[in-house]
Amino acid sequence: AVPLWWANFLHGPHSQFPGRSSGLFASGAPAWFYLNVCEGLLGIKPDFDVLKISPCFPSEWDNASFARQWRGSIYEFNFERKTDIEDIVVELEGNRLSAPVIEYPSKQGIYKVNIYLKAYS
Repeated sequence: AVPLWWANFLHGPHSQFPGRSSGLFASGAPAWFYLNVCEGLLGIKPDFDVLKISPCFPSEWDNASFARQWRGSIYEFNFERKTDIEDIVVELEGNRLSAPVIEYPSKQGIYKVNIYLKAYS
């Protein structure tokens, strides 16, 4: 779970108060953290009318899941490593996509997305 508040900074070892936080409540850190995890680590990057999928999570991870809202719809992403996958396979509602890109939906709803990645042995 993402905390409700993170400090803007921590005082360094040469400060009069090493280890203390700024104590400011105007931190944008949780939002940046969420953005970095969604777009960087999990690789779900929104563009104008598509979601591009290019995950970069560690080879030690066998699976992951999360949900995100985009353009009025909710997408439930499930990542799984499989031995019979060479690169990346994306399924939207059980239908394999020709590329790791989800297009803007014709109607709003809740969509299940399975993303299969190459397993490391």
